[in-house]
Amino acid sequence: MPLPTPIQQRAFFETYGFLKISGLLKSELPEILAEFEAVFPQLGLKHDGTKRTMIVQFVDQRRGLCALLDHPALLAAVGNLIGDDFNYMGSDGNYYTGETTWHRDTTYPSNSYIKLALYLDPVTKSSPRAAIL
Repeated sequence: MPLPTPIQQRAFFETYGFLKISGLLKSELPEILAEFEAVFPQLGLKHDGTKRTMIVQFVDQRRGLCALLDHPALLAAVGNLIGDDFNYMGSDGNYYTGETTWHRDTTYPSNSYIKLALYLDPVTKSSPRAAIL
């Protein structure tokens, strides 16, 4: 199935407040996943599956993850939604366990902020999940 056009993506985002773009970085997923998995032991952390494991300022930990900040596909996707003149504010990396809930990260009354999530595992109702947010 082809990706929606930028106009279709923007219209969906403006209507529903989220946008799912499957497979955007599919060819680079093995490298991204290897970088993701390297951060936790680098910082002396191990995910044991009993609770969420999270690291803030995550992409800053590895050169390969920092490169995502300049990735043309991500810049185009974000720029399409909120304009090309945007700033990166921070990141976190997560291994999830159990239920997770949707929540706002800010109460700032503006549509000038978005959260970009890269789900690195197939996501099902019962699967463990790893994500860079």
